[in-house]
Amino acid sequence: FNSYAFSPEERAIALVGEADDYRVLGRQIAFFEGDQHVDKVEFSGLSLNENNRVSFNLSLYLMPAVMTAPR
Repeated sequence: FNSYAFSPEERAIALVGEADDYRVLGRQIAFFEGDQHVDKVEFSGLSLNENNRVSFNLSLYLMPAVMTAPR
């Protein structure tokens, strides 16, 4: 991942990254989709860069329980 931004109000993590190929990106997305702390995964901006790597934007929306402190 090349950059990371967290928005607590939206419970969102915005990532910009590169992967070796579409298969690697697919595995990363599947990993996040299978995480019980992640409510929703969105990706966009797919392109091949000058190094033939897949560039992408990935947004992870966390479950509300992740943002609450245990009592």
